[in-house]
Amino acid sequence: MRLRNNSQGLKLKRKGASLFMSYRNFISFIAFFFFIMVSLVVTHHNTHGQVPTPLASLPPLPTLPPLPTPPSTLPPLPTPPPIPTLSPSPATGIVFGFVSDLDEEPLTGVTVTITGTEFSDSEETDVDGFYTFENLAAGDYTLTYEKEGYQTQTQEISLGENEPPSPLDDVIMEEVVKAKISGYVVDIEGDPIEKVRLKIKGIKTRYNDSESSDAEGFFEFPDLEENTYVITAKKKGFRNAKKTVKLEEGEDREVEIEIRKTIKRIKLEGMLD
Repeated sequence: MRLRNNSQGLKLKRKGASLFMSYRNFISFIAFFFFIMVSLVVTHHNTHGQVPTPLASLPPLPTLPPLPTPPSTLPPLPTPPPIPTLSPSPATGIVFGFVSDLDEEPLTGVTVTITGTEFSDSEETDVDGFYTFENLAAGDYTLTYEKEGYQTQTQEISLGENEPPSPLDDVIMEEVVKAKISGYVVDIEGDPIEKVRLKIKGIKTRYNDSESSDAEGFFEFPDLEENTYVITAKKKGFRNAKKTVKLEEGEDREVEIEIRKTIKRIKLEGMLD
């Protein structure tokens, strides 16, 4: 019994000692906290010398001016400058050639015409049948060769940029074989009639010419091309007569044109009883 009481008393002492230690630690913490606070206040006072005053109130912000009112219609945009066009390459092309007849003899006086895009020029061949064209731009061209009494010739060429002088194929021109119409003007008896006025007209080529029959009633229309012709014969005291002749190239035709005398009508002024 006594031992139990001693044991309980010992426990109470230990518990009290534990509570005392906890209380002493709390008191130490409180004292340390106050020490820290006092140190901060003293340090602040020594550093700044006084308690900081509150900041003065800031002045009001200035009132912004109102934004400008946009115009009701926008001004027109400036006209852009024209786009510069590229200048064409310089015309430096040169072509040349020769013209001759079937016997390979040079033909002089042949009119050679060159035609291209917005370009045309003409030259005549010299005594050697030579011709040339200079300062030609790159492109396609047509050359035409013309001479009286010869068939017209053409050829197509194409020039590139900066192409060196180009000799063209030799042109051979054939002489045109002319046709001819000749004949006689006679009356109904077959006798020749002179001084009959004859006019010839081509249907396709619009060729026109005139001739008179000689004492033997003979007439002639040379140097005709292939065509259909109408010959009209007129003479005072005779009725007009027409003759249609169709000619082939180089053909020689002989015709006879017959004209009749006009019949005079006599008006009787009186009658026999």
